[in-house]
Amino acid sequence: MSDLCDELRALWLPGIHKVVGHQDRGIVGLIAAQNYQIYRPATSQSVELTFSTWDDVPRAFAADCARMSNAALETIEGVSGSPAFPKSAAWLIVRAYYAGFFAAHSIMRMLGRSLTQLDGSAAGAVDAISSMFGMLPGGGLERGLYVCVADHAGRTLTLSKVTGDGPHEALWIEFTRQVKDAITHILSQRGASSPAQSAAAKLMEVQAALTGGGATLKGNWLSVIRNRVNYQQAFGTWFPYDGRQEYYDGLIERLATWRGEPDKLSIWPTRDREIQQFVETCALLVAICRELSLDMSRRCPSGKSFHEYASVSLMRRLGLPVSAPIAA
Repeated sequence: MSDLCDELRALWLPGIHKVVGHQDRGIVGLIAAQNYQIYRPATSQSVELTFSTWDDVPRAFAADCARMSNAALETIEGVSGSPAFPKSAAWLIVRAYYAGFFAAHSIMRMLGRSLTQLDGSAAGAVDAISSMFGMLPGGGLERGLYVCVADHAGRTLTLSKVTGDGPHEALWIEFTRQVKDAITHILSQRGASSPAQSAAAKLMEVQAALTGGGATLKGNWLSVIRNRVNYQQAFGTWFPYDGRQEYYDGLIERLATWRGEPDKLSIWPTRDREIQQFVETCALLVAICRELSLDMSRRCPSGKSFHEYASVSLMRRLGLPVSAPIAA
């Protein structure tokens, strides 16, 4: 495993590596099941759920994590050029974006944070429990997109509604925040080792890419570039390819680096190669997701990890090396 993977292991959502078997009830299902208590006053846009049975929480995160990691691998695999349109790069970029998007969702869940759309069943369940404990806000909990943060020490799941941002921008804001938190955690350890510093440096590279070198502090640079390609047909990626750069010919090979070890991947930092930086960032996110999934699967103390029924299964289909489980 890479230095990055070794350092992020300490930040896994407690208990998620112990989850075995196929999981199909995600965070929305967990909330809808009403197996929690509410001891603090709720508002229309936030609530804290307390779980007496903590294992339900990592199982729900695992279910959603598995869906997202599957989507990341399936999206990035098989990206190829067209003999009829050899200069086309638009759909390569769009697929690269979504692979990185799904990978970021999966990584977040492995580390105990989720961006989740709460439907009527989930919001209604929260209202029912809030009412039971005398904590129901006027009008109840609003439906919508929520940041869900799990706290093993407090046995809580805190839900905070996203306001003013769409699902893509919100994802990158939260993911960038989590990357920053991971960097702080790694470097705050007494006598941070050389491998730890290397891991932090790699995350700083990711952070710099997500913020476009400071151009967008929210961390949604990938979304900005994807939108320019998708809606403005920018960067010469669509016919008639005005402004196309020669280095685009190597984009498929750079995207294929997602199969490699994250520590050995790098992101081109200069602005005159924005599309290369974009593709390399997406590939690195998928590589991190792939390696974290594999490491977590190997360290499952008993039974078959939930990853064995998801991303690890896809890795085997792709002929990627998947070694035997190791001690937790």
